[in-house]
Amino acid sequence: MLGIIVVKDKKVSILGKDSLARSTTENSGYTMNYLLISTLRKLLQKNVGDGEYGIEIFIFGSLLVSTAPRDVDILILYDETSWSALDAIDLRRRLRESIQTITILPADITLLSVNENAESCFLQDINAIRLF
Repeated sequence: MLGIIVVKDKKVSILGKDSLARSTTENSGYTMNYLLISTLRKLLQKNVGDGEYGIEIFIFGSLLVSTAPRDVDILILYDETSWSALDAIDLRRRLRESIQTITILPADITLLSVNENAESCFLQDINAIRLF
């Protein structure tokens, strides 16, 4: 489990159980925790599977812009023609449980259908990175 965030010389290190430090780098003005993002991508492949259609998953918020993120913000955008709302809710539950196994940061997972996103423009209003 990742747990302790250490900031030194504008670099962030995450210390895990084995006290192994992993550093992040700055890219386009955003400090990115590549270790956690890479791990999140692997969790998505496990929970969603390769080649799954009708779903896109984005990460945004303090994890991308802060050296001391408050939480893991995720947007699940699903196509109602491929995914039911209940299936999307189940995916959110599984992702939240999986994320809790790799970090102490709370997972804030927003769930929107493609139509809901079109009406709200949520994705267009945030700086997000597509994970899946």
